[in-house]
Amino acid sequence: MQQQKLPLHAKGLSEKGINNQKATENVPDKVKPKLPFVSEVNLEKIPEEGGTVSGEGFYTIGREITIKAEPKEGYIFKCWNTSSPELIEDAGAKETTLTVPREDITVKAKFIQAKIVEQGESIQKAIDEADSGDTIVVCPGTYQENINLNKEYLTVKSKADAQNVIIKGRIVMSAEGTTLDGFTVNPEETYTTDIGDRAGIRVTASNVLIENNIVEGVHGDASGNEDTMSVHGIQIWSDGPTIKDIEITNNVVKDIINKGNPEEGWPHYGGAVGVKVQGDVSNVLAEGNTIKDIHSAGWTYGIVTSPSDNAEVQPKDVSVLRNNIEEINDGTEYNVFEEVGAPYP
Repeated sequence: MQQQKLPLHAKGLSEKGINNQKATENVPDKVKPKLPFVSEVNLEKIPEEGGTVSGEGFYTIGREITIKAEPKEGYIFKCWNTSSPELIEDAGAKETTLTVPREDITVKAKFIQAKIVEQGESIQKAIDEADSGDTIVVCPGTYQENINLNKEYLTVKSKADAQNVIIKGRIVMSAEGTTLDGFTVNPEETYTTDIGDRAGIRVTASNVLIENNIVEGVHGDASGNEDTMSVHGIQIWSDGPTIKDIEITNNVVKDIINKGNPEEGWPHYGGAVGVKVQGDVSNVLAEGNTIKDIHSAGWTYGIVTSPSDNAEVQPKDVSVLRNNIEEINDGTEYNVFEEVGAPYP
């Protein structure tokens, strides 16, 4: 019996068309396995009700395709999972590219249920009621409160751009594994020597991520005090044990000013810093940040590492990469060359 030969080009399939869309649209199932230059990309959702995905189909081996995940209300996209993660350009991005392998592949979009904070509600209350590992999504608005991320592996992120989700208070990240993503942090109070956490964001724990935030309006005033002090946009600090693995990426830190009375001489004014890594700290990355408009009658830094009175050790393994630093004590606020200037070069 003569074996029936399959056509070289079935309806809807050509070697040219295979690079444009699903290669086997309108092709009988028995034909599909006989195409050695094509692999199938399957997309799954975890959980099924968490969102939608697009980009699955049959594609030429080696081609880069776009896959996309969209979370439904009450969920956020977490990551893409597959047995060959090296094929995905950015597993943490909702929309990314996949290089089609020689074998069929299944890629899973992971969604997680989020706790939503509406304007008028308390972010800290949501944190207090959360469990370790939860994600809290904050809706656009202004929130007048100080916040402590004190639950391990908690993520607090905005539902909009940082300009539209504003925290009028200071933030402490005191638990391991926390993330702060997408806020404007603008403390309303003027820091003095009797306030302990003189920073917009202060980190005292390991495995912390600070990204896509704006920290601004951090002001101090040491007038009339016998002790000096400094104010910080972001401060990473420990007097022991060591805290480590901290990332500060794609933030804007600006308008950090330490006021005082230079006529009284040091120490009646202090220093101002955009980002300070201080004390018993290791493995810190500061990358892609903009630091600007930092002023003091005393000393100023854009990004600095330093020991402290309570931890006389220098931080280790601190990487400062591709940051933009400008307008650091440029003379618009104070004349640092006066005789009453701080006793620092």
